[in-house]
Amino acid sequence: MGTIIEIPDAIRVRLLELAAKRGDEGISRIVEEALVRYLEWEASRIDTAEASLATLGSLSEADAEAMRDDIRDLRAMWR
Repeated sequence: MGTIIEIPDAIRVRLLELAAKRGDEGISRIVEEALVRYLEWEASRIDTAEASLATLGSLSEADAEAMRDDIRDLRAMWR
C-alpha cells in the first residue's frame, strides 16, 4: 500500500544513500524498519511509564519514614 509522507530533502538524501549501500532499490524497507522500531519503542516507553506509576503509594508510611531517615543519615555522612 502506498502512502505519501513529507520528508525533508536532507533526510531523503541520507535515506537514499543508505538504501544504495544496502542494495535496496528505494527507501521503503528502511522507513518500514524505522517505523516498526519506533512503534516498539513507544509501546515499551508507555509500558515502563505505566509500571512506574503503578508503584506510587506502594510503600507503607512506616517504610517511607524509615527510608527518609536512612537518606537523611546518608546525607549527613557526605558533609
